[in-house]
Amino acid sequence: MTKADCLVGTVICISGALSVSKSEMTATLKGAGATVAGSFTAKVTHVLSTPEDVAKGTAKVTSAIAKGLPVVGESFVTASLKAGKKVSEKSHLLSATATAGPKKTIAKKTKAKPTAKKKAGAKKKKAAASAAATADAAEQQEPTVVVPAAAVGSGDDITVCVDAAGEYLEAQLSQIEVKSNTDKFYTTQV
Repeated sequence: MTKADCLVGTVICISGALSVSKSEMTATLKGAGATVAGSFTAKVTHVLSTPEDVAKGTAKVTSAIAKGLPVVGESFVTASLKAGKKVSEKSHLLSATATAGPKKTIAKKTKAKPTAKKKAGAKKKKAAASAAATADAAEQQEPTVVVPAAAVGSGDDITVCVDAAGEYLEAQLSQIEVKSNTDKFYTTQV
């Protein structure tokens, strides 16, 4: 590895006013093989900043810390160029929270509660039992089909099924238009 490729594979985002101009640091980083990001993206591997910028808590620094990315000072670049390879970030970190790596969420064990799937399964079983009871009742007495007088001969077909108590069980509306060759139907059931 040489000075020209000692930072290959790193994507560095510059934050804050460094000891050299941003364009000069960008040229140095690109000369060492690093990719320089103009804004903080998912591809960024390091944030190059200053202690003052870290103390201010700028957006780039805050984002890097939240993702567990190293926030390093200019000494990281200088040391890497001098060594001819990427050096460890540990001695060049500007934020102690970045040393811990990405934050991990640990799930806490809690008392098992019925999941949505189990609840849905229980509801389906109840619905199936209810449907079976309804089917048994329906087998005992057939529903009556009622055709409203207004629908007869109007071009639309309407049927309504009611049980012996006069409760509605099903309604169906069919609309057929011969001129436009369309056939629409809607069925509702209780």
